[in-house]
Amino acid sequence: MRTWKHSSWGCVNSPDYRRSYLARLKQYADLGADSIQTDDPGNNWTATQWGACFCEHCMVGFNLYLKKHFEVEHLAGLGIEDVDEFSYADYLRQGKAPVGDAFGRWNGGKLKEHFVEFQRQSVEEFYRTMGEAVDKHAGRHIPVSCNNYAGRWTFPYHLFDYGMAELPHRDVHPARIRAKLLEARRLGKAQVFTFVSTDVRETRRVIAVCYANGGHLIVPWDVYLKSTPEGSDRYFGKPEEYADLYGFVRERTRYFDGYEDAAAVGPDLKDDRYEAPPLAVAGAPGVFAFVRVQPDKADAPIVVHLLSVTDSPQSFTLTWREQAFFQGRPVHAKLCRPGVEPQDLQIESADASRTVQINDLRLWSILVLNPR
Repeated sequence: MRTWKHSSWGCVNSPDYRRSYLARLKQYADLGADSIQTDDPGNNWTATQWGACFCEHCMVGFNLYLKKHFEVEHLAGLGIEDVDEFSYADYLRQGKAPVGDAFGRWNGGKLKEHFVEFQRQSVEEFYRTMGEAVDKHAGRHIPVSCNNYAGRWTFPYHLFDYGMAELPHRDVHPARIRAKLLEARRLGKAQVFTFVSTDVRETRRVIAVCYANGGHLIVPWDVYLKSTPEGSDRYFGKPEEYADLYGFVRERTRYFDGYEDAAAVGPDLKDDRYEAPPLAVAGAPGVFAFVRVQPDKADAPIVVHLLSVTDSPQSFTLTWREQAFFQGRPVHAKLCRPGVEPQDLQIESADASRTVQINDLRLWSILVLNPR
C-alpha cells in the first residue's frame, strides 16, 4: 500500500495502538453493531514480508518470546549471549541485513524464523484479546469478519467468525465458487463475496452461483476494483441490473433458509460423495444442477438450483433416481424463475428414474420438488 495516500499500519504489540483499537471496537459496540469487518488482518505477521516492525515493543516482546521458548544453549547457538540485552533490530543493522521487500525474501536463518513466528503469535493473541474484550464490554458476542481474499482460510483468516472478501475473476467458475463455500462450511465458517468486475452478465452469474451453493454476493455497489494513488477505483452497479435476482431470493427465502448441499452436477464438477450421481442433465452442455435439502426434515421440499453459464437460453432434461429423492414417493415439481410466476412441470417416470423437461433456462431457476 505504499502508493496509497495517508496509509498506515498499526503494530499489535504497541500499547497505544491496542488502546486505540479497543476504544474503536467499544464505540462500534455501543452504537449497536451487529458485526465488525477487519481488512488486511495480517498486521505484524504480514509486515514481515515487506520489512517488518522493529519498534521497542516488538523488540521487548521478541526477547520475552525467546526466553519463554528456547534454552540458553539454543540462543547461544544463534549468537545471543544475553537475551535481556539483545536487540534484533541492532543485530540486523550490524549484519547489514536487507530491508523492505528484500527482507521478506531474505533467508535470515533460524533467528528470522523465530521472529516471524513471534509476530504470527502476536497477531493471534491480539485478535483473541480484542475479541474477548469487546464481547465483555458489550455483554454479547459480536461476530468479527475479515477480508480473506478469494475465500482463503489460512492464517490469520481462520481466527475470524466469517469471511467477507473480494472474489477475483479467475475464480468465477461454478466449481471453484462451490469448493470455496464448501470449505468454509467444513470449517464452521460463513463466506460472502464481492466480485471484482464491472461485467454485468458475469456478475449476475456469480450472484446466482453463490446463492445456489449457500453463499452470498454482496450487492455490487461501491465494489473495490484496484488501487490508485488517490485511493481505489470502485464499481457502482445499477439497481435495474441486479434487482430481479435479489428480489428472487427475497421472495423465495423458504427455499434458502436452512438448506444445505446434497449433490451437484455440471461441467468440470465432480461430487466425490457418490459413485454415480443421483441426477443428470442431458441436452445442454452449459448447465449446472445443485441439489439442496433441509437435514432431518424428510418432508421438506428438495430444491434443485439450475444455472446456465452460456448467454443463450438452454433447454434440457433433468433426470433423477427415484429412490434418491423422497425414497421413491410421488413428487410434485414446480419451477421458480426470477420475475416469472412459478410453473408446474410434468414428471415422466421410467426405469426407476424420473425426468422433467426444462425449457429456456436463461440464467437461474429453482426446481422445487415436494412429496405428494
